Amino acid sequence: PSIERVAALRAELSQMELALDNLVDAFVDGKDVRSDAIQAVRRGADENLGVYLALVAYPGEGLLQKRLQVELSVLDRSVDHLLTAGDKGRPADALACLKNEIRPAISRTDAVAVQIIDFNASHVRELAQRIEAIRQRSAVLSVGLDSLSCLVVVIAALLVRRITRQYT
Repeated sequence: PSIERVAALRAELSQMELALDNLVDAFVDGKDVRSDAIQAVRRGADENLGVYLALVAYPGEGLLQKRLQVELSVLDRSVDHLLTAGDKGRPADALACLKNEIRPAISRTDAVAVQIIDFNASHVRELAQRIEAIRQRSAVLSVGLDSLSCLVVVIAALLVRRITRQYT
C-alpha cells in the first residue's frame, strides 16, 4: 500500500505540473482562468499523502516521510505564490515562479518519493526472502516430523506384534 500511495502521489505531481503549465499559459494569454483543476490535484495529493502517512512505517522510513512533507510544503507555498501572481495579473511572475520554484520543487519532491518507493521495495524484498526462508525451514521440519511419526508408528507396530506373540 505504501508504494501504491507514493506512486499515486507522484502521478498527482505530474498532473499538477501539467495543470500549472496550462494555467500559466492562460495567464500569459490573458484568458480568464480558474484554479479548480489545481485545487483538485492538490486534494488528491493531500489524500494520498494522508493515507501513506497513516500506514505503518518501516524503521528508518520516518526521515523520508518528513523530507517528503517538507518538500510538499515548499511546493504548496510555491503554488500559492504562482496563483497569487496570476490573480494579481502578473503573468511574468507566474511564469518565473513556475520555472524557478515549482518545477524544481516538483523535481525534489519526486526524487524523495522515488527514494521512498525504493526504500519500501527493498523492505518488501527482504520480507519476501525471510518468508521464503521460513517456508523452506517449515518444509524441512514437516518432512522430519512426518518421518518421526512414521518411525513411531513402526515402533508401535513392532511392540504390538511382540506383545501379541507373548500372549498367544
